[in-house]
Amino acid sequence: LVFAYFMVQVVHDTIHRKSRTTTARLEPRFSRHFFTMSKPSTGAGASLQEQQKALMEKFRDMQSGLQELMLKQQQLEAQMNENNMVKMEFEKLAEDDEVHKQVGPVLVKVPVSDAKAAVENRLRFIEEQVKSVERQIEAKTAEQDAQREKIIEFQKANAAAIAGAAAGGEQKEQE
Repeated sequence: LVFAYFMVQVVHDTIHRKSRTTTARLEPRFSRHFFTMSKPSTGAGASLQEQQKALMEKFRDMQSGLQELMLKQQQLEAQMNENNMVKMEFEKLAEDDEVHKQVGPVLVKVPVSDAKAAVENRLRFIEEQVKSVERQIEAKTAEQDAQREKIIEFQKANAAAIAGAAAGGEQKEQE
């Protein structure tokens, strides 16, 4: 019952997280479109701003990918904890005890040794998946750090140009 509630909560959180990220992705595009319609941008400053927005959008996409990987890692760890609890319960059983496995709507009697072996195999498989996701998280984090450095370098290199374009736009509005 607790595991079922946890899975429902994870699915619920996943659905709501995706809807928030979708909304967040749509809003900047809408507002960018709105501002270009009301105030046409000209000059190199606008292209620098577009480049910066593109770099930031790529960074946000990397963040959402990293969050999805972390969610997958949490789900795998929950599965591993559940299987470890089953393994501990199996260790308490004697070889002549009965173990039943649910296959569809039917309970089928399974030897204790076979059930233990199945749980051990499942644990090994889940551990391999966890290691794979951890490697993916490390790679995605390194990629995200590289993108962050690109953004910082871009901002440093073009800070004066962006500020000049913004000041030039304000002077044109006043005239």
